[in-house]
Amino acid sequence: MPDHEGIEFPDLEAVLREAVRTLGGLAKSTAFEVQKPSPQKTAVEVRDKTGPLLTVDFIVSWNVFRQ
Repeated sequence: MPDHEGIEFPDLEAVLREAVRTLGGLAKSTAFEVQKPSPQKTAVEVRDKTGPLLTVDFIVSWNVFRQ
């Protein structure tokens, strides 16, 4: 979901910290498909006026060894 307003940050480290914090919130609220064993991914992409700056990915996967 795009953020059309945006936020200004003093440096790349601040951008990365906010992207990771935001992704953590998304990961907590994501309803992963438990019947789908393949890796499932959510990500935050950060862009500036010239295009993509960085992405931060969160991937969850699991293996069931017994039922």
